[in-house]
Amino acid sequence: MIEKIFSASIGLYNLDINNNQILNNLKKLETNPHSLIYNGYSSLKTGNETLLELEEFLELKKLIVDCCINYCDKMKISKVSITNSWFNKLGQGGEVLKHNHPHSIVSGAYYPFYEENHSPLTLLNPDNFEEYREISDQITIVPKTNLLVVFPSYLNHFVTPTKTKERYTISFNTTALKVKEIEERRLNLKWRTLRR
Repeated sequence: MIEKIFSASIGLYNLDINNNQILNNLKKLETNPHSLIYNGYSSLKTGNETLLELEEFLELKKLIVDCCINYCDKMKISKVSITNSWFNKLGQGGEVLKHNHPHSIVSGAYYPFYEENHSPLTLLNPDNFEEYREISDQITIVPKTNLLVVFPSYLNHFVTPTKTKERYTISFNTTALKVKEIEERRLNLKWRTLRR
């Protein structure tokens, strides 16, 4: 589902996938502190910035790619390819400071697990135009299990301190992709998924 916020639109998708296996696989991966994360860890600074390229995450990647294609079609923008992906784990009181994703077109956050009192994802209004400022300065999206949020990478966003023991998010950035490359990558991804 595409939802217009501010002068931008976000995609909200419910993915049908086994999150127990995803969480088990995430817990096996190395994490490190990150300058944008308080009381939490990220796989981003471990040298593994291609989480969704790992064999155990290919099924999830295929679903995310399909959602990105849908989002780009609806927004009438160039198709995109995932350039990097990682996961963050916040502990109780953990937060992610305000930031955006330069050098990316579309970014996304996937929530494999939801617990009551998980902090929302807050997106900030980038517009200085009165008509949008009257709408709201920010929008919050409450995570839920299986939710994928796709949004323009230029939107500043953050996560307030969470009240739960664990909060996992799988995130990604993208770059523009030529139409021919889209089909080649989809076929290759489908072949790799079937091969497992």
